Amino acid sequence: SGTLIQPGTGTSYWREAQFRLNLRQGVPTTACNPIKDPSYAGLQVGGNNLTTTTKIPVYENGSLLTGSNP
Repeated sequence: SGTLIQPGTGTSYWREAQFRLNLRQGVPTTACNPIKDPSYAGLQVGGNNLTTTTKIPVYENGSLLTGSNP
């Protein structure tokens, strides 16, 4: 409460939010097809391809904090 969550690095802001999405072990990678997901456009797969995107909207109490809607 009272802490702003914004995109950026730990040196730019006092708090940093990160998340990672993975399929459960044993679920084939074909179970997830991100081609129709606009938030995935232009992103590459793999831990060596980490990047920042504004295509994922983040809301708090119904208000858009950062990112953009598709």
